[in-house]
Amino acid sequence: MMKPISVSIIVPVYNVEEYLDKCIRSICEQTYQNIEIILVDDGSIDGSSGICDKWASLDKRIICIHTPNGGRVCARKIGATYAHGDYITTVDGDDWIEPDRVENLVSNGLTGQEDMVFLSGWIKEYPGRQELGEIAPKFGLFSKSTICGMLSDTDKCFKRSINPSMCCMAVRREIFLEALSEIDNRIQMGDDVTFTWLAILKSEHIRIIEDNRYHYVQRSGSINHTLSPNDIELIRLSYEQVKDTLIRKNAEESMFLQMAFTYSRLLASVGDKSYFGCEEEYLFPYISIKRGSSVVVYGAGDVGSKLVTFLQESNSYCCTGWIDKYAFGRAIGEIVSEDIDAIEGKKYDYIAIAVVSADTAISIKSELIKRGIASDKIALMSPDAISIEVTERCLRG
Repeated sequence: MMKPISVSIIVPVYNVEEYLDKCIRSICEQTYQNIEIILVDDGSIDGSSGICDKWASLDKRIICIHTPNGGRVCARKIGATYAHGDYITTVDGDDWIEPDRVENLVSNGLTGQEDMVFLSGWIKEYPGRQELGEIAPKFGLFSKSTICGMLSDTDKCFKRSINPSMCCMAVRREIFLEALSEIDNRIQMGDDVTFTWLAILKSEHIRIIEDNRYHYVQRSGSINHTLSPNDIELIRLSYEQVKDTLIRKNAEESMFLQMAFTYSRLLASVGDKSYFGCEEEYLFPYISIKRGSSVVVYGAGDVGSKLVTFLQESNSYCCTGWIDKYAFGRAIGEIVSEDIDAIEGKKYDYIAIAVVSADTAISIKSELIKRGIASDKIALMSPDAISIEVTERCLRG
């Protein structure tokens, strides 16, 4: 008789006292019981350490580790050394999962041959509202190249059908350990992208199942998660590592472009504002917005904030407004984000939709058209702007 599949769940914890009880409780209450829970307190200075100890005393499946602060990569590596499960997945300490998430993984995703399983679908938890994340168009076993195409659809900018987050996958323990060990501990953003590519390239059998049971809590805080020059350098090293792995494995040519799209999306989200100025004749990656244009920016998140900053500092463009359906009242220089209704009083050549999700961008464009705005005045990020050469130039700064 085959022994039941065991699953290790690693939870990196750093100063998430407000959210941690709900996170751990949601894991302990899983309907699938053959799990171990590894809490890695990464040097928290709030009450998170005590919460970890409390839960470890209540549930014998919990292993609690306290370590000096080393960052999320280091915490996951430490947790992985304690894992005994056949497969490993992760849950961030400020998120939570529904009771049947692991049962769905085991019942529908793990037949014994899978090296990786993507759990497609997740829920972003905003104050007062929810938003469903990427859902794959199909489910089953797929080749590496097909999976990479779902990570980065090179026909749209930036369309993806599966999320390259370690929280949205389960990986065979040996592959998990090997891929994670290759990531630089200093990387604070982009570690999930790096791990995903490395794990895919080490896997032979990759399955996608439908699952929208992971709740990703959108915490309040900085609206502009820009990395330091050193962080960008680490992302560049990550890119080179993945690229070298693709070369060594004689990967299909299409996978190199898919990788470029993945990292370009990452740079648009967390890179420097200079990302938008890497082409001289147009506002990158909006091919339709030529130098000298006046622009209204739609989107008050990380991408829109950096675009507004770039436009205000640029001598080649004029920012005439900043709008968002949900986040308004934010200020950058003299520009304040306004409700979507304010678009009626703006003068502009183009409205630049500054979000990285292609599905969200298309939805925003449809709403603007319904308001009577001409389609040719609405600019989406263009996939024709993205190439390996341009991405590498952006990474070099």
